[in-house]
Amino acid sequence: MSFRFIHAADLHIDSPLQGLGRIDPAMMQRVQLATRTAFENVVDLAIREEAAFVLIAGDLFDGQWQDMRTGQWTIAQFRRLETHGIRVFYIRGNHDAESKLQKSIRWPDNVSELSAKKAETVKLDDLKAAIHGRGFARPDVLEDLAAGYPAALPGYFNVGMLHTSLQGYDEHDPYAPTTIDTLRTKGYDYWALGHIHLREAAPLCEDPYVAYSGNTQGRHIREQGAKGCLVATVSDGHLEEVRFEPTDVLRWNELEIVVPSTADAQQLDEQIRDALATAHEQNDGRFTIARVRLSGSCELHAELNDPLKQGSWIGRVRDAAAAISDELCIEKVKIRTTAQRGPRTRGEADLLGELSREAELLRQDPETLAALSPELKSLFEKLSAAQADLSDQRETNERLEEWLAAAEEIVLTGLEGAS
Repeated sequence: MSFRFIHAADLHIDSPLQGLGRIDPAMMQRVQLATRTAFENVVDLAIREEAAFVLIAGDLFDGQWQDMRTGQWTIAQFRRLETHGIRVFYIRGNHDAESKLQKSIRWPDNVSELSAKKAETVKLDDLKAAIHGRGFARPDVLEDLAAGYPAALPGYFNVGMLHTSLQGYDEHDPYAPTTIDTLRTKGYDYWALGHIHLREAAPLCEDPYVAYSGNTQGRHIREQGAKGCLVATVSDGHLEEVRFEPTDVLRWNELEIVVPSTADAQQLDEQIRDALATAHEQNDGRFTIARVRLSGSCELHAELNDPLKQGSWIGRVRDAAAAISDELCIEKVKIRTTAQRGPRTRGEADLLGELSREAELLRQDPETLAALSPELKSLFEKLSAAQADLSDQRETNERLEEWLAAAEEIVLTGLEGAS
């Protein structure tokens, strides 16, 4: 007997996309519906593949619904699957935990929401498959839920569903933390994980097969690359194949453009157009939202950083994107170029060299650098919106190096201009 199933997670239906910037209002509605369209693509894929069931390993929703339309729309998608005899198994994650969303949702008959109180098992005798899982009762689940899962059912293809921050993903919230060794002890054939939005090219473990599917649609600049779900094929009780299928409708790209040292304005324009066109082409025609970062030591530095000319350069980047495609827009332009300097900058006797050395000492002294963060941030707040990315959601300590480099460049450039 052979069958297929879909492993999806972190759909975050109706989550607002962040950092859209000056996107064309005519495109805004389409972009804001991206998470819905991605889920429709998951449903289309399941129907096309004649999947036996779909697994949703947490965070189907992003949090509280603004109104009931979110739930009603989702039910309609499940009914599409029901029409084709496709079952759905769903566990709640930290974003759609029982304490955050309506606890009693009347799902269609083909949908099984597994308990958030204890691990639950659903047997599919027609397929000789068993689905094990447990959802989140509250967002901040810090215990190892996997440890309480039951042992595998003999003679069945056993699948575990878990929303977790697996050991080794320390940069994410440590919800339901567990280890590969713990998962192995259960004797399952496949672990369908959710919570980590980055999908690895290879499984975290081959036996049993352990994998994050990643989210179905990137929602901001830190979620770049193809997003989608996994399609697994089971034959005679053994996992035969697992492949990734993209479901996203728009992609985010951060483009680092190193300005050649002697480039003139026309050459830089061409370089920007080529980089944007390549990025859009690599996204297979999907709507592309790009952040452009201009860097490098170059002769154009003074012009690119001139407050009176910088706005014009940002406009040129946006115009280049519009000329390439209506489905390519610019999220932000960050100018991080530096001036070309001779050896005297690091000399021992002059002021420029002294400033440069002091900046280097700060880089080697994290505590002192952290103490200066209010002053560095204040300096950024006085810059133009293009230079100061205050909407960046990274922690302050992650941004200190960037702030210091910008502050150093501002002071050095100002002193050189006054000399």
